[in-house]
Amino acid sequence: MDKGAENHNWFSLSIDQYIQECKGAIDTFNEKKNTVVEYAKHIDMNVVNLECAQIIKQLDFERSTPMDIPDFYNYFETYRKKQLVELVKDYQNIGDQYLKSIEESTVKN
Repeated sequence: MDKGAENHNWFSLSIDQYIQECKGAIDTFNEKKNTVVEYAKHIDMNVVNLECAQIIKQLDFERSTPMDIPDFYNYFETYRKKQLVELVKDYQNIGDQYLKSIEESTVKN
């Protein structure tokens, strides 16, 4: 027969077991929430880095001699390329690493 079919008391109705299962589910939910919040912080930091990125290098005006045109071009272009590679890597990490990790942590059982 089913639990509690004859005797109606707190123990026969499995109230204690139900409460423990609820506490376990709440703990699991809190762990997943904390994981998502942590990854959201990383995403936010990457977005701020992308927003504040400076792809044009500051020119050193205290130089005693002016630069030639190829030197001037290389001065800016090498810095710009380096910065863009880093920015693209940060942007890809958002989807490849953080969003994928959020999805895995929330979807898995």
